[in-house]
Amino acid sequence: MEKELTVNEESEPVRGWGFWVGIFPFCGPWIIVLTVMGIVRLLSIAEDPVQWIANIVMILVIFWYFGVFIAGWIKGFPRWWYPYALYPVLFSIVLQNASSPGLWFFGLSQGRSVWGWRAWVPFILIMLIIALATRSLGPLKQMWRSIWHDPSRLSFALYGILPPLMIVIFDEMDDNFSLPFQVINAVLLLLGAIVYLRSKINWQRLASLYGATLLAMLISTIAVSYYWNGRQDYWMTSPATWQEQAWPMALFTIYLSLLFLGPPLIIDLIRNLKESRPINPKPG
Repeated sequence: MEKELTVNEESEPVRGWGFWVGIFPFCGPWIIVLTVMGIVRLLSIAEDPVQWIANIVMILVIFWYFGVFIAGWIKGFPRWWYPYALYPVLFSIVLQNASSPGLWFFGLSQGRSVWGWRAWVPFILIMLIIALATRSLGPLKQMWRSIWHDPSRLSFALYGILPPLMIVIFDEMDDNFSLPFQVINAVLLLLGAIVYLRSKINWQRLASLYGATLLAMLISTIAVSYYWNGRQDYWMTSPATWQEQAWPMALFTIYLSLLFLGPPLIIDLIRNLKESRPINPKPG
C-alpha cells in the first residue's frame, strides 16, 4: 500500500489520471453508449451483432468499475475511488432478483432464471482479492481518517450512483422526450463532480454535489410531472396527474437530501466539538 497521506495532501485537488478516473462514472458510460449507438446506426449493423456488442461493452464497464474498486481500496481510498464505492454491492443486489436473457458472462448465461446467490460471487471474489493484496486493516484506517477530516467523501459515494438512478426515473417514458432531460442531468452531475474533485474546501465540495443533485432532481420532477399528466398507459387504471408524480419525487428529494447532508454534517459537528475541547483543562 502507498504511504499514508497527510491531511493537507488529502485536501489537495485531484489531478492527473485520478481526476479522469473520478469523473468516469458521470461521463464514461454515456460516451460509450452514444459511440456504440452511432456506429450501429452508421453501419446498419444487424440485431444479433448488436446484442454481442452490448454484452461486451457491459462486461467491460463492469470490469472497469470492479477494477477501480479494488485499486482504490489497495491505495487507501483516494477521493477518486468514492463514486465506485457502492457499485459492487448495488450490482449484486440488483442482479440477485433479476434475470438477464441474452447476457453472457464467461460463456455462461442464466437465461430467464434469476441469478439469486450467484449474483454475490463477483463481490466475494473482489473482497478475496483485496484481502490477499492488503493483508491488513491499513486501508480501512486510512479511509476513516480521510472521512473524519473530509466527510463529504460519503456524499461523493452516494453521488456516484445518481447517473443510473436518473435513468431509472425516466425508464417508462418515451426516449425522444426523456433523452434531452437525461443529457442535461448528466452534464449537471458531471459538472458537480468536476468542481468537487478540483476544490480544496470541504463545504464547497459538499455544496457542488448537493447543488447539482438538487438541480437534477428539480429538472426530473418537472419532466416526469409534465410527461405523465393526463396520460394513461395500458398498465394504468386511470389517467395520471402531475400531483401524483411530483409528490413522490419531492419526498425522494427530501430523503436524498438527508442522506447527502446528514452524515457529513454530523461528523463535521463531532470533529469540531472534539477539536475545540481542551485536552488538559485546568481546574477552575
